Amino acid sequence: MAAPESSQTLQDATDAQPADTLRLDSGKSARTTAAAGSEQPVRFTGRRAAQASAASPGSGSGSALAVRPAGTPKRFVRQQVPDEILLHEGLNTAVAALPANYNFEIHKTVWRLKQANAKRVALQFPEGLLMYACIIADILESFADVDHCFIMGDVTYGACCIDDFSAAALNADFLVHYGHSCLVPVDVTTVPCMYIFVDIKIDVRHLVDTVRFNFEPSTNLVLAGTIQFAASMQVARQELTADYPSLNIPQSRPLSPGEVLGCTAPVVATSADAILFVADGRFHLEAIMIANPTIPAYRYDPYARVLTREVYDQEGMRKVRRAAIEKARSAQTFGLVLGTLGRQGNPRILEQLQRLMTQKGLTHSVVLLSEVMPWKLQMMPHMDAWIQIACPRLSIDWGEGFTKPTLTPYEALILLGQAQPWWEAEGATGGGDDAYPMDYYAKDGGDEVHLLHVISEAMPEVFTNYMEVNADPHKLAIVAERRQTRQVRKAQELMTSRYNPHCTEAGAGCEKHIMQLRNDLASVNAWPAEHVEALLVFVPPVCFNATCQAAADRAFLTVIFVPLLGLAASIAYALRPLPKQTPDQAEVFEDPQTGSVFAGEAGTLPERDAKGELAFKPISYTPWPVAASEQGERIRIAVGPVQNKQLRTYVFQKMLPQPSKVMSITMPRPMGIVFEEDARRKRAVVCGFLEGSVAEQRNKVANLNQNMHGSAVRIGDVLRAVTATNFVYPTQSLFGAKPPVRTVVVYGADGQIWPKVATALKKGDISDGEVTLVLERRVFKDD
Repeated sequence: MAAPESSQTLQDATDAQPADTLRLDSGKSARTTAAAGSEQPVRFTGRRAAQASAASPGSGSGSALAVRPAGTPKRFVRQQVPDEILLHEGLNTAVAALPANYNFEIHKTVWRLKQANAKRVALQFPEGLLMYACIIADILESFADVDHCFIMGDVTYGACCIDDFSAAALNADFLVHYGHSCLVPVDVTTVPCMYIFVDIKIDVRHLVDTVRFNFEPSTNLVLAGTIQFAASMQVARQELTADYPSLNIPQSRPLSPGEVLGCTAPVVATSADAILFVADGRFHLEAIMIANPTIPAYRYDPYARVLTREVYDQEGMRKVRRAAIEKARSAQTFGLVLGTLGRQGNPRILEQLQRLMTQKGLTHSVVLLSEVMPWKLQMMPHMDAWIQIACPRLSIDWGEGFTKPTLTPYEALILLGQAQPWWEAEGATGGGDDAYPMDYYAKDGGDEVHLLHVISEAMPEVFTNYMEVNADPHKLAIVAERRQTRQVRKAQELMTSRYNPHCTEAGAGCEKHIMQLRNDLASVNAWPAEHVEALLVFVPPVCFNATCQAAADRAFLTVIFVPLLGLAASIAYALRPLPKQTPDQAEVFEDPQTGSVFAGEAGTLPERDAKGELAFKPISYTPWPVAASEQGERIRIAVGPVQNKQLRTYVFQKMLPQPSKVMSITMPRPMGIVFEEDARRKRAVVCGFLEGSVAEQRNKVANLNQNMHGSAVRIGDVLRAVTATNFVYPTQSLFGAKPPVRTVVVYGADGQIWPKVATALKKGDISDGEVTLVLERRVFKDD
């Protein structure tokens, strides 16, 4: 871990100082130790000079500076955010509207902007964080005395795209860049700049357990990832050090320990057995795989909580890049593309290449582009080959998409005879194991590509970072839908932790709490009143008021409706207090006459209303939570040999949610439904279907016929209960039921395997025929 190593280095250096190290006495002015009558200011004297002076004749008590033993160095916290900002109630309320696990460092930003007296502030976000731009701009304008915030809408792929030039053109006096590390030093930008890494909190315990479950203690592991998870990687390293003493977090300076860019990755020791990469995508992982082609790589997705073995076609990539270089040897006219997206392009590299090409007698023209697209280059057909000084991954990943050879600066140096080809290096085999430099941002790059590593005033000479753009329209639609749900989820979490509209223990007091809740949601999120009322449906039975503690012992069945045949059931609220019960003291039944599912106390007969429907009775516990396994496995129900292709849980979100509904759906086994555990909310969610399965076919039919949605499982449905045992309860016999009757049982913590459900309830054997699922589904206006 870098921080402890740095601290140890500092301590070692302190301990290594001699006992007579020069030190100014903190209690007296340096002038008071000077010779009497001297009016000249005392100069600071170094340790060696002081020792030489002490050894010379005449040195002693009359010396200008006294030599004292070195003390323990004092450390001070500088620029600490004051309490009036950290404890500001309005600011904290506004910050609560942002995702709790995303650290936008709002308090620090407000303090920095006030210090700089910034009035016109430019905000730059990557596309994944742009959805929070407006609310952050409102916060800064409200609490940081900022007159106007500019949200820069140009695409931002990485820290190389920091656009201080555009910010200066907008007459901004400060720039805040979110989501990337400090690659361009703040003393180099044209306007004052502040970097916010946006550290994302993840379940480190799950990551640690996953590593321990999958890797032997003797494994030499290398841990790396993207900047958002750098802090979590350091915590995981502390947890794993005892079991994996050789665990290493490499560093490619000037990047942070463990940080990998799409164009820059550390080369680790060949003795490493595996690389464990923490990220939700492959783009940055591929950089460290290219730089270390012989070491197996694994990726841990902190969102999906899945560990996968990753591979990269090393030999194929090198063959394609070598073919592009060979094809460019016959070119007579070259186009030099200088990237203008932020600081991506490097004018000095452009000048060096121009000089070399002039010496070689090659005709060349310079083209400035913010984004290097194949269709743009095709508009200049007279060019025989291109050299793009923007991002090396454009050529590596997309080179075959260009009609003309498109080389990176490193490949251009090979073409011009200034760098040794990787296939001719010592030990090269011409295969996928040959070293292909991926250190376009490293300060300690190899001599063979020295032009890429010229450092001037602490500023790297090549800024080449690139983030993969997902061109799949279906996946882009999913991403857009998931972005729209985050603000709603935040509001629901706020209500979950603080409010309960059903608490009556404190009388009219709770009505006041509900009014406060409405005001908070309306002010923080600026939502219309009807949307706020829709969200109140999800308030759980726990009140934040200290006078309402008795509400924790009260259970309410707020919304119950399960029309098996599409009929709407009645909704009942029960407010009477009930004794605490265990799962064995309550039962969940299916009415054989109406097909409704209901919950009742054990040994009691559910009553019917005048219409013949069941009068639902509450139970004092919620359905058993589904706890995530330590190894992060997914729940698979009748998955068969086919692998799950849907890796993410996503919910169709077309508007702010209306009340959810519960439904029963029966289908034959195997169903082919894949569930995913949601450990934070303690539930299981439908996340995909197997190809050709019954569930997939029904879902396709339902998408064509809106009236059939109630008969098909949909992605995003929350699993509440599962089938089906062949026996009859005594209470059901009173209804005239005869065996076999399907009885719905609550989905339990041991429900990952079907027989364990029956074993847990000790009621009989599982049916081998049809399966009934009880699912909770959000209702939207167009459903």
